[in-house]
Amino acid sequence: VESFGLEAAAARLTTLEELKSFVTQSRSHVIAFVNLAPLHGINVLHAVIVTIIDEQAFHIQVIDPANSPHGERIWSLGQFELAWQLARFQIILISQAAS
Repeated sequence: VESFGLEAAAARLTTLEELKSFVTQSRSHVIAFVNLAPLHGINVLHAVIVTIIDEQAFHIQVIDPANSPHGERIWSLGQFELAWQLARFQIILISQAAS
């Protein structure tokens, strides 16, 4: 990751608000781990890039590498939160390396 001028840090969050604060930082990208059981009925861990959390519309938009060709998915916040909880609220935060 460093060879691309990026830094990565793993974290375990506890709330959707914490996740939203990372997602809204313009220089960060959040990879969230989810269990696909509540989303697709498959009990497997998976990683997605969170792009938008819209609490007013009660949905979250992600880029899912398993959803070709576009990659975009929209899930309800309730489904996502349960899937994320089952993956123990884990994220990887990707940001530009400090110069």
